[in-house]
Amino acid sequence: MRVKDKPERLLIQDPARSRLSLGVFFVAAAGCLALAVLHLASAEAFPGWWAPVGIGVFLAAAAGVRAFRRAAGFTLILDRARDMVTLRRHGLFRSSVEQYPAKAILEVRVTKEREGKADPVYRVELVLDTENVVRLSSCNTHDREGCMRAANHLWAALGLPRA
Repeated sequence: MRVKDKPERLLIQDPARSRLSLGVFFVAAAGCLALAVLHLASAEAFPGWWAPVGIGVFLAAAAGVRAFRRAAGFTLILDRARDMVTLRRHGLFRSSVEQYPAKAILEVRVTKEREGKADPVYRVELVLDTENVVRLSSCNTHDREGCMRAANHLWAALGLPRA
């Protein structure tokens, strides 16, 4: 996780690695379609087919760029002047914004989950005074150090004891 701690605000963002794989997939699909267009155009076997395949190349490339830019992630901003925490979640097709007073956050914790023999995954969570648990990310990560670094900055900024 990317952490920027400045006097006026704390900014925590998810890594771009999860976006990269989905974006690369769609761009690779666009590349394969482009090669098919070139083959069909050069062989002139199917003279009318290059336009629909060209449109497919364009759409696959556009989907790849969108997936790279908008795949599931989050940005947490702790505005120290306003004493507010803003959590922006963004996905491929929708986004949401949630705001909480900093005093409403009672605990910051890093949870560890493991299914079967798989590697453990980690997640940063906020526990509110309403006893609701707010997960920062909809995706789990194997980056324990990044989650702990984000939690350490949040503990310090909010004046909370370490869990």
